[in-house]
Amino acid sequence: CCIESGYASVDFETNGQPIYMDSFRPTILSVTFKAGFGCSIPLAHFSMPEDHPWREWLIKFGRRVIENPKVTKIAWNWKFDNQIFHRYHIYHEGTVIDGMLAKYILNEERPNGLKDMVRRYLPDFTDYEKSEGFDKIPWDKKELGPLCEYGCMDTDMTFRLGLFFESKLIKGKYYPLYRNLIMAASRVLQSAEE
Repeated sequence: CCIESGYASVDFETNGQPIYMDSFRPTILSVTFKAGFGCSIPLAHFSMPEDHPWREWLIKFGRRVIENPKVTKIAWNWKFDNQIFHRYHIYHEGTVIDGMLAKYILNEERPNGLKDMVRRYLPDFTDYEKSEGFDKIPWDKKELGPLCEYGCMDTDMTFRLGLFFESKLIKGKYYPLYRNLIMAASRVLQSAEE
């Protein structure tokens, strides 16, 4: 579906450990290819069996979608998700829209967080992360079903906001600055962090 639509809004959820620690695990990868839709790929979630082939699933998705230059990738703070892809030797090709950086160019004042932008621009979805006390559960203890629902809401909201902010950049003639300076600087910063 991502290949057909040409879009993949992606977001990892993790066990809450730092990316470069041996204890780090991605628990799910959520994906949206059109507004109002989301699906999650279960990865190293604690509820999955030991022989669950999550690395194979992640690499297959990465090769077919993330490394596909014809698919536009959308994320909120792409640097974080891309570090996880790199950890598993998946290297993106093609256009990436980082909604957080696009919003920052349009208005550098805080807040810049996804949930803050949902409250401002998509108020019907405000506080989805607080449903049934989800936000009170530690990341390494969140059950798979609610975690997938949350991840899909993240990618759906990111999809909508990413395209919205990109159109504002184009209309305001800020797109060259975003594409040629800010996104390039983000790649340099990611390399330094790695």
